[in-house]
Amino acid sequence: MCGPISLTAVVLVAASLLECRSPSTEANSRASRSAQDPHSRSPSKAPSSAAPSPEDAGKPSDAAVQDAPRAVLPKPVGTFSEWMTEGTSVRFRFIDTVDPHSTSGGGERLQATAIYRVTDVTFEDGTWSASGTWTFAPDDVSADLPTRWELRSGTLTEGASDSTWTFREKELSKRPGAVRPRNCRDERSLGPYGKTLRTLCVDERGLVSLREENLHGPRVTELRRE
Repeated sequence: MCGPISLTAVVLVAASLLECRSPSTEANSRASRSAQDPHSRSPSKAPSSAAPSPEDAGKPSDAAVQDAPRAVLPKPVGTFSEWMTEGTSVRFRFIDTVDPHSTSGGGERLQATAIYRVTDVTFEDGTWSASGTWTFAPDDVSADLPTRWELRSGTLTEGASDSTWTFREKELSKRPGAVRPRNCRDERSLGPYGKTLRTLCVDERGLVSLREENLHGPRVTELRRE
């Protein structure tokens, strides 16, 4: 018969069994505890870049779009093209005659040099749009002069596309004393200062002259290209 087992022998046997556990058994034990504990932290993984979808495979990146050169705007050609080209600068003689309603009956006359410069040109759906600025010498002159033009299929329009001030290439005709064929349109009405008149003439180079009577007060404004 075997004698009684002492408590010390039991402790030694248990310690021996713990030392003999295999690394795989310990790893499995840790994994089991981690799965049971919702607050346990798993090793972090490096972020991976997702592969582009077939639809985006041929598209340029955002950086490529920002660095890509802007499309070159084609230049207008033919009649009126000079007037619709960015950088064009044209010199005019500006004359403003005001009726001061004095007893002498004379008018106050101001003459100045006016320069129109095309500052911005766009092209969309077959229509050229040009805008510009006026500068005067002396520079204390103030006047409301045309600054926006459109060109489509040989037709030049002053102002917006729905303007009635349109000039067609085929309607240009040679007039006595004129260097180039031109086309003039006028509009008559009645305003607070009496009868009004607006006459605008163009040729293949663009604006030739403008005359306005009683449209901006009791005055006559004239603009003639030099």
